[in-house]
Amino acid sequence: MGGAWSAGVLAELYDQCGLDARQASLLVGTSAGASLAATLRLGISPDDLARRMSGQRLSDHGATFAGLAPGAPHEPTPDLPAPPSRAWRDWRPQSPRLVAAGLLRVGEPRFGLALAGLVPTGNVANELVSSHLRPHMEGLPGGWPTAATWLCTVRLDDGRRVVLGRDARPDADLASAVEASAAVPGYFSPVELDGRRYIDGGSHSATNADLTAGLGFDLVVVISPLTGTRPTVGGNPTHLARALRSRVLAREVAAVRRTGSRVLVIQPSPEDLPSLSGNPLSGERGPEATTTGRRSAHRRLSQPDSATARALLAGIADSR
Repeated sequence: MGGAWSAGVLAELYDQCGLDARQASLLVGTSAGASLAATLRLGISPDDLARRMSGQRLSDHGATFAGLAPGAPHEPTPDLPAPPSRAWRDWRPQSPRLVAAGLLRVGEPRFGLALAGLVPTGNVANELVSSHLRPHMEGLPGGWPTAATWLCTVRLDDGRRVVLGRDARPDADLASAVEASAAVPGYFSPVELDGRRYIDGGSHSATNADLTAGLGFDLVVVISPLTGTRPTVGGNPTHLARALRSRVLAREVAAVRRTGSRVLVIQPSPEDLPSLSGNPLSGERGPEATTTGRRSAHRRLSQPDSATARALLAGIADSR
């Protein structure tokens, strides 16, 4: 659902400001965002991304990419399957060291890392998140886009964030990097690259927005489905997780702004959350989540403090 919401945001940014994310100087993707970033770099428009998530009629190019007849609609993505049953001994934590790394971290603890180490090893095939990419990668030199594309993952044995596409990356093409970045702990199997295991980059941060600090961008746009504008804790574990991720995002955004870049953050507001509740791996609710993403972006862009960001985006669009 986070991917569907983000696709709605991207489509609204294009409609309102002319921002074609395919042409961004840098795309940083984490988890479902890694899949979106990869799909954009392979040439699919923000509009077709939203249409894919909503089961609407695609452009001829989008339909060809999806293996459909020109102009055909794309069926909404079904829910991801339930994981196979496992023996009792397979329920042990996948990485006690990662639990310690998350809780004993210098500064503020990373509860996402601790939780990722506490859950059992996932056993669902990773190809579910990359199968749509592999047929279109023949033209990529070395299996990677020429435009800057950074996909975030976490190394399971020590909890280190690895940025595939920026760091001296292990043997990973674009599809394998998406699999690693989206390897939800406890659900998808960790992805092995050069003999090391990698899991969802969201275990470190929901957006990894701090990676853009100091790069000299006029504007950084952060699309963050797993945080919130006014997160409340209450007794709901989902709300607590959203509040903790929002604190991390706030620190990251502050770090980027200190280096001179403007930042536009688009995230769900309290009225959006009912549309994003429930199973986050549900594809059947993609149309609802995509509509909510459009609404979230429209509301954010309508706020007075977004005027400068809108003007910058419009200027970028005009220059292209």
